[in-house]
Amino acid sequence: MEYGWASMMKNKTLCITALACLTLSGCGGGNDTTGDASNGGSNSGESEVEIVAGALYVSPDGDDGNDGHLTSEGGTGPWKTLQKAAATAVAGETVYVRAGEYKEPGPIPGSEKLWGVRAQNDGEEGKPIVFAGYPKDDAMPIVDMDYEAPCFTLYGRQHVVIKGFEMRECRGAGVWVMSGSGRDNLYLTIANNYIHHIDGGAGTNVAGVRMDTVGYGVIANNRIHHIRVDGVDNGNAAGVLSYRMYETTINNNELYDAHSGIFHKAPDYEGRKGGIFRNNLIHDVSKAFYFNTNIGVPAPGAHVNTEIRQNVVYGVETFIYDWTFGANTQNKGLKLYNNTIIGANLNVRGFTEFEFHHNILFGGANITTTYQEDVFTDDQKFPPGLKAVDYNLYSEDFTATLGRYSSETINYASLGEWQVAGATFDKFSLNVPNGTPDINSATTSDPKFQNAGDHDYRLKSESPALHPDGNIGAYIKNTDQIGPDW
Repeated sequence: MEYGWASMMKNKTLCITALACLTLSGCGGGNDTTGDASNGGSNSGESEVEIVAGALYVSPDGDDGNDGHLTSEGGTGPWKTLQKAAATAVAGETVYVRAGEYKEPGPIPGSEKLWGVRAQNDGEEGKPIVFAGYPKDDAMPIVDMDYEAPCFTLYGRQHVVIKGFEMRECRGAGVWVMSGSGRDNLYLTIANNYIHHIDGGAGTNVAGVRMDTVGYGVIANNRIHHIRVDGVDNGNAAGVLSYRMYETTINNNELYDAHSGIFHKAPDYEGRKGGIFRNNLIHDVSKAFYFNTNIGVPAPGAHVNTEIRQNVVYGVETFIYDWTFGANTQNKGLKLYNNTIIGANLNVRGFTEFEFHHNILFGGANITTTYQEDVFTDDQKFPPGLKAVDYNLYSEDFTATLGRYSSETINYASLGEWQVAGATFDKFSLNVPNGTPDINSATTSDPKFQNAGDHDYRLKSESPALHPDGNIGAYIKNTDQIGPDW
């Protein structure tokens, strides 16, 4: 089977991002597409590649008996295996991995775990350990585990960067940041990788990038697709999946051919902000963003103040899938703004103080709050609540439903009916100012995208979503980078 970087690069014009076609020689800067570059992220729009002097190297032609340094810099030559580099590199060191294929499922000395390439040391603030594909090679180094292990595992690690790899046929995850070490995983960056064909056993959680018990992480500028559980589409298969991440930024990724794009399966147990999910291109999945919480999460644990902004979503059934109502505490403060959402609905079930503004929701536009009668009798069932819903642009088929499945269900057949919802509803799940949602919103038969057929959702000069102070939808400036810049 031919897939991966080489196959994808046969046609060097990439038209699958939401911008106009980007050629490999013309991948412009974008807007901080890899998050916190000071923590080892890459500003991948740089025209010249700067190579770190004194770096360590891995090459298919190397030898683990070497010291990892280039002979031209006084060393004895590159290592042969990623595991050698992962066991040796310390804070402030960069490891460049030359093009080739690496199969190293493990285990490392002293362990029986098949965890793939496993970093054994931490970086420090301002001095991360960086594992990077050599940027002057024509192809990414390939890490292929034949479905025996994750491609990379970080277990209780801090200040580590993994960037510029193709990862394929990994088991469980391309990069799996594992919990259970007794310390949080902190300040980890996963950037500029091509991750695909990831699978795992029946009943497991599988992801391109899995981030468990992670704080202040960055997942940026990756392309992730073809995620399966036991060979089939499954609700536990996601581009990015996490238990208990907090203050994590997920930006400028392309996520597709999985059950969900981003699946935050359980919140941080201390109730810290989940993170910011921005400038992602998510398509051809069932759920773009999936939130879950259950009674197994301690009472302080809740999804709090997560921001979802400037994402482009199409070919998706549900934009937000909210399954947080069966928790020990109320989840709150989900903020959705400046997204472009095509043909997907919005269903709020467990979040209160929910904000939805300056979005384009076009093609089957629908907003629903859902709760059942047990919210009145069960203190472990929490109802949703809309706090701010305004300045959105909808398609003319817009509908809304409040209290679906409850005895108080009210349906609104148009934006006009919805805009006076407060006059006819007791506001149990509608807590907007003056009871008037979307009072400054509008509908249109055509938002005037540049080329919707090719999924270019930038705006034409006559678009009703344009505004001098910032546009409605994902393209606030109409030049914003959505998805990876490669």
